[in-house]
Amino acid sequence: MKLIHRLSISLFCLGVVATGTALWGHQGLQAAGDWLNYDSGCSGEPKLAALLMGSINSRPKAAVGWLEGHQQTQLVVAQPRDEELQRVGLMPNEGPLTKTLLTTYGIAASRITVLTAPQVANTYEEMQRLIGYAKSLTPVPTQLFVLTSWSHSRRAAWTAEHVSREEDFKICMIPLRYAEDTPLRWWQNDRGMLDVFSEYVKSLRYGVKYALQA
Repeated sequence: MKLIHRLSISLFCLGVVATGTALWGHQGLQAAGDWLNYDSGCSGEPKLAALLMGSINSRPKAAVGWLEGHQQTQLVVAQPRDEELQRVGLMPNEGPLTKTLLTTYGIAASRITVLTAPQVANTYEEMQRLIGYAKSLTPVPTQLFVLTSWSHSRRAAWTAEHVSREEDFKICMIPLRYAEDTPLRWWQNDRGMLDVFSEYVKSLRYGVKYALQA
């Protein structure tokens, strides 16, 4: 059943690309990527930013440029739930590993806080943990800048809005871009295609879920 499910999604995604290309050419494909690329448009020097976990091979590196441009900003990450390889000690957890990578790229360790417990299993739990941490600080910041992959940014913004509906606390979404993968050419590499397809499937699921909970 899992194989049939995956094949169905793959065929659906191929159909979307083929239809989009046939009807609208590159403009249609660019629009599909650009819709996922959500930027809150916030400016200024934030006191606190959060980096969402995922894409460990590229997301921390993509965040370095933004962090270098905001030297006074502290960064917080929520430690994901251990997988089997991590539980037996064969692989480090993504939370501490992210801190190690960022310090290797030149970001001071004193700027980075890893929330080790409780561990989180998905974006919803991650946003709950990060927003809870921000609101525990004294003084409480009025906004939290959230850094994540551009393709994940719109769904992450929905999740953040669902977790924190307080008018006096603002979530500012910062979409990170990779050199080989941008909203304007995501279909030109395997990684971009997988990210965009999976995000549209997840966005549909989350949209229905949040609508039913409203």
